[in-house]
Amino acid sequence: MRNIKTLLPNIVLLEVVLFSVLFILVGYIFKSEDPLFMKTPFSPTVLLSLVFSLYYGFAGGLSFFGILLVASFLLYKDIPITSLLWNLLVVLIASEFRYYWARRIRSAELEKEYLQEQISRLRKELFMLKLSHDQLEFNYIVKPYSLRRMIADLREKLLKEQREEMIVKYFLNVLSQSFQIYRASIYKYSDGEFKFVASIGGTEEKIDEEDQLLRLAVESQESYFLPPKALRRIHLNGRGFKYLAVVYASLEEETYVLTIEDMIFVNLNEETLAHIHILLLYMLEDIVFSRKVARFYDRERQECPFEFVREFYKMYELHKKVGVESSLVVFRFKDLTPDIEHELEHTARSLDMVCFLRDRNLVVFLLPFTAYVNAQSFANRILNKFKDAELVAIREIKSPTVEKTLEGIGV
Repeated sequence: MRNIKTLLPNIVLLEVVLFSVLFILVGYIFKSEDPLFMKTPFSPTVLLSLVFSLYYGFAGGLSFFGILLVASFLLYKDIPITSLLWNLLVVLIASEFRYYWARRIRSAELEKEYLQEQISRLRKELFMLKLSHDQLEFNYIVKPYSLRRMIADLREKLLKEQREEMIVKYFLNVLSQSFQIYRASIYKYSDGEFKFVASIGGTEEKIDEEDQLLRLAVESQESYFLPPKALRRIHLNGRGFKYLAVVYASLEEETYVLTIEDMIFVNLNEETLAHIHILLLYMLEDIVFSRKVARFYDRERQECPFEFVREFYKMYELHKKVGVESSLVVFRFKDLTPDIEHELEHTARSLDMVCFLRDRNLVVFLLPFTAYVNAQSFANRILNKFKDAELVAIREIKSPTVEKTLEGIGV
């Protein structure tokens, strides 16, 4: 792919040269005294300049104009200056139009990708909610636990702790406490090789690559477990399985494999495996993101929750790539009560996010895909609804962190 992108300008130039030479040859055969048809009421070179500029942009349009210029000097005694200037004008206007149109298309594509990510995240949230509800009904008296609480605890550490093995170790401890997993390990899997990350219960760092359950999970890229009833009678080629369960989670170019060697049998079931798989996916997704932004944040103090920081940084990247405008709106309240916070959360639109800085009675709204003018309309709506609210600032998102964006406004 990289080689294709490198050769792309050369391919464009080659196509323009071939079409141009063919056009000049045809013109010379049929009308040698005016091969470029420059002296006709409407020269086809204008149409070709328009086509090349709209299809290839500045590179194609200017290349064609350069060929026209050279051909005019070689084939005409009196150089058709007027026709050449018309072609140059068409090239500049059409190429400019193509540039801005392509930029708008790219912006729309990135916005669509972002919305698809949001839909995917909501789908996982709803599935996680369903699993939590089912598990709460099934096992509430014995061992109540919440997936949301586990994920929230994990995310609290992600921006403060940059060492991956410590985050994974904490994740394994959460699994141990919640699902009674006594021995387990997590490995990175890439190009057919396993790299040890962390473990609990004194398991070996070296993975058993010959284990049939592990090989089945890796080959199918799915998670598997051995039902308790089958543990006594399952043997393959004269040997048993080392792992009770193998959880496979992959995101982009990152793949984690969780191997479980010992856990309480009542939790060795499909529902628990689904819980663990979702938690592992969440951790993997958040680790990939935290690598990008952890260097921007103070490990000791974190103003806004992880989800707010993640969406803020996505808006920053969209602005940096294609200039998509998003805004940050800050309000100050005299008394920021829980009732006001609840009402503010339900006032925000579907994509908007809110962060409460309670020690300073500040409320920060993140408005994705919202320009400064539209953010002002949003601010006026909040001010009309909450009489004790004071507008502190409206900022366009051009920095990677909330704190840097709000610098200089006295908050």
